[in-house]
Amino acid sequence: MDGVDTDLLAFMGLAALLTILPGVDMALVMRSVLTEGRPAAWMTSLGICSGLCVHAFASALGLSTVLSTSAEAFTILKALGAAYLVYLGARTLYGTLAKHAGARGNGVGAAASETGDVSVVGHVPPEGGVPPVGGIPPIGGIHGTEDARGGWRAFQRGAISNVLNPKVAVFYLTVLPQFIRADDPVLLRSFLLAGIHIGLSLVWLTAYLWLLGRAGAVLARPPVRRGLERLTGTLLIALGVRLAWERR
Repeated sequence: MDGVDTDLLAFMGLAALLTILPGVDMALVMRSVLTEGRPAAWMTSLGICSGLCVHAFASALGLSTVLSTSAEAFTILKALGAAYLVYLGARTLYGTLAKHAGARGNGVGAAASETGDVSVVGHVPPEGGVPPVGGIPPIGGIHGTEDARGGWRAFQRGAISNVLNPKVAVFYLTVLPQFIRADDPVLLRSFLLAGIHIGLSLVWLTAYLWLLGRAGAVLARPPVRRGLERLTGTLLIALGVRLAWERR
């Protein structure tokens, strides 16, 4: 149809499908919700989108071509990204196991499971922070004066995980050009497509975070929270291992 940019619509459909597929981004947001609360998860989402911005600029400047053509550069970045995901997963598992062991050692595990109240004994503060009120951070937010620093750490996790993922760079380098026509201004069109992808990612992660918030009463139950933390930690490790073994 005249006046309708079918290539742009096709890209939006493809980007939307790729965005909602479960993967590292959703696992990181879930981790932040469970360990630090929704404000931290929102900052993680912003960090993820900021990482996409880095790849978009790198692609526009031609830096992503290096990753596409150099096996060594691709392998190094992939190894760093995989190691970081494994680190986050291991830290999540260690934190939840330490909390559970601490509760058992003090004889409060059973009572906590029944009443929904977990003491701060055995809690491992997330990445250097102070123990939240009640031992487990609420789904609704982070407590104390550590909010700003905790939010910044959450932002960094999202950004670093995306910047160190070479598959994102390859996506921008190989997929975006398929939707740029010969008569298009290449740079402007590239930024438009990247902006659409980043916008869709932010909308989806915000919706995902909202859904997790709606399930806050269930997620706040200690047994459910422990199980999801362990599942999330295991998933992050598995995604890291998968990234390490995948070929271009």
